[in-house]
Amino acid sequence: MLKEYDQDLFCQRDADTLHVYRKKPRVEGTFEYQGVTYAYAGVENQYIFSLTHNFKFGGRPVDWGIEPLREYLSEIDSWRDDTGYEKFVKARELNQKWKDESKTNEIRAIAADMRVDFAKATNDLVVNP
Repeated sequence: MLKEYDQDLFCQRDADTLHVYRKKPRVEGTFEYQGVTYAYAGVENQYIFSLTHNFKFGGRPVDWGIEPLREYLSEIDSWRDDTGYEKFVKARELNQKWKDESKTNEIRAIAADMRVDFAKATNDLVVNP
């Protein structure tokens, strides 16, 4: 089920508890050759959760079954969250809407403040009907 969800996830047994890890690439080291710096990568195992009563390391081992694990993994796994861009676009649109409304309200307030001055300045004008 883990490989189906994400190819980088795997389980590792520690005594009587299973722990879920993700293979995460990282830079192992660098070297310089003829003025150019090269880096070589390795793999680091990143702890995700344990199959325990509270999904934490050191908890009481529990056999959850596939569906609860899939649900929990999708809740906590921000690595695979595909809605990030949509959330960003919605937040940007909402921010732009607030800016536009703020500008409109500011212009209306300036016009309302100038109304008295405008009325005094045009008080002597006579308009023929």
